[in-house]
Amino acid sequence: MSAVLTRRPGLARNRATRSPLHLVCLGLVTLVVLAALLAPWVVPHDPNAVDLGNALAGPSAAHPLGVDAAGRDTLSRLLLGARTSLLGPLGVVVFSTVAGIAIGMAAAWRGGWLDSVLSRSTELVFAFPGMLLAILIISVYGEGLVAPVTALALAYLPYVSRLTRSLVLAERVRPYVSAYQVQGHSAVQICLRHILPNIAPVVLAQSTINFGYALMDLAGLSFLGLGVPALTPDWGRMVFDGQTAIQHGYPLSAILPCVFIVLTVVAFNVVGERWGRPCLQEGPMKQAHPPTLDIQGLRVTLPGTARPVLDGVDLTVSAGETVALVGESGSGKSLTSRSALRLLPPGAAVEGTVRVCGDDVLAMDGGRLRGVRAGTVAMVFQDPRAAVNPLRRIGDFLTESVTLTGAMGRTEATARAVELLEAVGLDASVLRKYPGQVSGGMLQRVVIAAALMGDPSLLMADEPTTALDVTSQAEVIALLAALRERFGTGLLFVTHDLELAAAISDRVYVMYAGRIVETGPAEVLFRRPRHPYTAALLASTPRMEGPRGRLAAIEGQPPDLREPLHGCAFAARCPFATEVCDLRAPLQSAAPDRADHHAACHHSDLLEGSAVDA
Repeated sequence: MSAVLTRRPGLARNRATRSPLHLVCLGLVTLVVLAALLAPWVVPHDPNAVDLGNALAGPSAAHPLGVDAAGRDTLSRLLLGARTSLLGPLGVVVFSTVAGIAIGMAAAWRGGWLDSVLSRSTELVFAFPGMLLAILIISVYGEGLVAPVTALALAYLPYVSRLTRSLVLAERVRPYVSAYQVQGHSAVQICLRHILPNIAPVVLAQSTINFGYALMDLAGLSFLGLGVPALTPDWGRMVFDGQTAIQHGYPLSAILPCVFIVLTVVAFNVVGERWGRPCLQEGPMKQAHPPTLDIQGLRVTLPGTARPVLDGVDLTVSAGETVALVGESGSGKSLTSRSALRLLPPGAAVEGTVRVCGDDVLAMDGGRLRGVRAGTVAMVFQDPRAAVNPLRRIGDFLTESVTLTGAMGRTEATARAVELLEAVGLDASVLRKYPGQVSGGMLQRVVIAAALMGDPSLLMADEPTTALDVTSQAEVIALLAALRERFGTGLLFVTHDLELAAAISDRVYVMYAGRIVETGPAEVLFRRPRHPYTAALLASTPRMEGPRGRLAAIEGQPPDLREPLHGCAFAARCPFATEVCDLRAPLQSAAPDRADHHAACHHSDLLEGSAVDA
């Protein structure tokens, strides 16, 4: 534990720029754009100059890429075709982005009937295939760029508007928006001058990806003869014209534009996906310091259940804070923690928000979610042997994720792995070993080191000591506490062991039947519980200094998910239950002397100073 490690604040921001694949794709995008801009001045020949006597000639000094079936220079048509091939997608993206932002902002800000009308309208457009819409419009207005660009812009508009709406809904509840409203700023001013700059990187990333898809769609229309006019250089039209060359055994004039289309689409998608990954906030909003995890009103319902598995869960974890989530098996602890990674069961209906470092995980697209899982949030599971591939070396397990996502090169990743292994009390020799060659305690240390490889802002430990002996448990708990102090990482510790929770946590949430029944500072909650369930858990916990005899047990069973629940979930097992407990679910209320200690119980006052107090 002697290694000196520091938090790497630039890792998330640089993740997009350190990847060799990203740099190659960014370079390719730059070259294609330059070709489109400079093509009229750099083409070696007139792209429409016909030389039938030289048709289908191969590469030569005069024609480095050969000529097509009409004797036109392939290189000149490729370079000038870049201009037409990029101009169409640019029009699609500009129109769909501007209109999508306006519609998404209006729907999110005004809500109500306007939100319903705009959302249903975009869903109708969503249901209509973009290519079919383009073909219909072209059949009416004829060939050219205007008709297909208009049609595809309408088809792509819902992607931008729905993304914008979800982002604005998350932003408008931020304190800075309320501050500007109090100062008298209009809705338009707040949206355009304050909210838009905060959501712009994500929207632009989506637009970059849309650009690649629009390029492919327009090329497909040109290939069908429905795009640009026949004499206009265009990659899709070149593939269409190259069919004759393929039939005569000269496929180069058709293959080259296909290669350019594929490489350009892939390059734009990679660049856009990288830009969309979460990064550390900079500028004026940096001082806001949102919680690393902020769950509000989370409700999860599964098919075949009569009540929610999670019912209105509120939970926060701040940077550098350890929060324990305790309760019986089946209470919903693991599902709550997994929601931060959106690892929810198939068919789950979800309500509420789950924000990680200020961003709603439930509203993220696939690219941003992968970024969160790769670097912002990490998880340590119960059984380390079940979390590691037994056929791969430990070194591969540690470095694979950060190298595949482009966060680090292999050399840098290996050096980072060695640093973290030293931080968890192991040495570099472990890298060459297989999981079956180390003990359970060592393997759990490896899993913790792997969780820290991406420098996460939030670390979730789902009962990480369950599969370990008592000595290894103590070592892992001490290790997690030390690493939390060193890295400033927020830690959500899921356990059913109250003594363990008391030893490591700053605050505790007690969960029962998918609901948070009590929360407060660890020391206060365990010394003076305000909910009968918490008191019963404490009474059933074995202690070395406790009285001899049988442990107290909580009678009865948790409520069945197949039956609806109207009142307090714990009423059937509670010694203080009355008629009101069966009729109405209790709300959270603060203790008279502790505003940070809450319990959801109709009779929490009966526990104050009673024999139930621990």
